Amino acid sequence: DPRTGRPANGTSLVAVAGPILTKAYVLAEALLVTGWTGGQSMLEKFEDYDVLLIDRAGQQHTTPGFTAHWTAPLN
Repeated sequence: DPRTGRPANGTSLVAVAGPILTKAYVLAEALLVTGWTGGQSMLEKFEDYDVLLIDRAGQQHTTPGFTAHWTAPLN
């Protein structure tokens, strides 16, 4: 977490699918720090990107289009 200099601790995994790899990487890194709730305003700015985020409790959060990019079951 660049705000504290400590490891981010609310998110276990973030996967991002989108047309530009660099932007997908930056979005994934930001969501690792902010978590799903904190990242909602960012997601609105990345309309062409879809996200799967799994928090530390194991809860899965996805954007509506993520399943179009994912072929394996999420459970």
